[in-house]
Amino acid sequence: MTASLMILIAGPYRSGTGDDPVLLRQNLDRLEEAAWPIFRAGHLPMIGEWVALPVLASAGVTDVAHPLPPTSCTPRPSACSSGATAC
Repeated sequence: MTASLMILIAGPYRSGTGDDPVLLRQNLDRLEEAAWPIFRAGHLPMIGEWVALPVLASAGVTDVAHPLPPTSCTPRPSACSSGATAC
């Protein structure tokens, strides 16, 4: 049996959308169409937006066109590896 792999599904998310929520959703839908065949083949599909969008939402971002709020921080590798909070 072949080992399972995590396979990154890449493609445009914001490109060409003008940050229109309908077009963003269409692009994400298009990326997600590739997920089931990869999963069915025994692998783990991964789309970066599946991670990025919830993280941004939890940081208070309500619109992908706007930057993170000023209270956000950048994780430091040393803080992440020790389990400490980066902020």
